[in-house]
Amino acid sequence: MRPSALVVLGVLAVAPVPARAQPTDGPAPGAVEYERGQVAYDLGRYAEAIEAWEQSYALSKHTLLLFNLGQAARLAGDCRRAVGYYRAFLRASPEAPQAADAESFVN
Repeated sequence: MRPSALVVLGVLAVAPVPARAQPTDGPAPGAVEYERGQVAYDLGRYAEAIEAWEQSYALSKHTLLLFNLGQAARLAGDCRRAVGYYRAFLRASPEAPQAADAESFVN
């Protein structure tokens, strides 16, 4: 199952921008790390995806990244770590559309 990459990307892309953004303003916090993680995930390099998405989460606090992290850890064969990410996701976003999927992986 592919993580909800488009949802996270959409959230990162529409982050609030100051009314008078300066030309030196860059992408939303965590967006670069998110993209790096998505490329790694798409290539099946799950450990790299986890590293990049953890960095993105630390910067952005977008809770959907926790679901993506669970997916990458599960596909990497690290079920204990995956369950931890899924549980964190469920605590942070119990009403998210992906919550049912996360629940199925935890139980």
